[in-house]
Amino acid sequence: MADRSFFAPETLNREVKIIAGRCTVSGSTVTVANGIGFSFGAFSSGVVTCTLDDKYNGLLHAAVTSYDAAAEASIVSAHSVSSGSTNTVEFTFLDSGGLAPASNPSEFSFALFLLNSDDS
Repeated sequence: MADRSFFAPETLNREVKIIAGRCTVSGSTVTVANGIGFSFGAFSSGVVTCTLDDKYNGLLHAAVTSYDAAAEASIVSAHSVSSGSTNTVEFTFLDSGGLAPASNPSEFSFALFLLNSDDS
């Protein structure tokens, strides 16, 4: 356990919340290895949906990293698929040719920066 002082990040936007995690994948099944506040459905053609436990006013930024020994999924994008408030974010994994990879990544991590206020 870290034995040092940590401080909250400062942002110009009000009420920015960070949800982050690391997941493992077996076939089409996603298992959360680290993180709380979210769950995942099954992979389908390189796409998986993250369902957040709470609703947010919007997705400010998403970062997703794919870890795969075969390196088939080299491009990952994420976007909110909810209208109004955000509680689902879709991750799309693509190969270097821009197509769904032949197999899902074995592991991935992500960080979502979410707006929890109407004030921006």
